[in-house]
Amino acid sequence: MTPTDLQPALRDHLTMELACHRSLLANAELQQRELIANHMETFAELVAKSEPMIVEQSRLRKSRERAHILEGLAVALENIDPMIALIKASKDAETA
Repeated sequence: MTPTDLQPALRDHLTMELACHRSLLANAELQQRELIANHMETFAELVAKSEPMIVEQSRLRKSRERAHILEGLAVALENIDPMIALIKASKDAETA
């Protein structure tokens, strides 16, 4: 083979190699996009499933925050009769 005969064969081989590499890169990029899309779907499902639980936890936290107010009112109700008796038994407003 002469160099002039070899040149087209090398060019064809190089073109084929470049096409193969481009194909592999395109395939890898497609797989990466599919993987990201799958992760995004999984994350969206996780958020959708977690939302009711998060809302319920928030309600529970708010209820616990309000519970001390109710406990204080219960204590006040238990002690209101002795306080009223003390006020009635006092001689004047300053003593009460």
